[in-house]
Amino acid sequence: MPQTKSHKWIPTFLTLEQFETFVLPHLHIGSREPQPKVVD
Repeated sequence: MPQTKSHKWIPTFLTLEQFETFVLPHLHIGSREPQPKVVD
């Protein structure tokens, strides 16, 4: 019996727009540490 792929592909390269839309809202910014710096 042939097996089907049940998993979805996870993208590893995102544009800045995709990162800000899908990833950034889920990141927690800690309140005890200094503000994180984003390096361009």
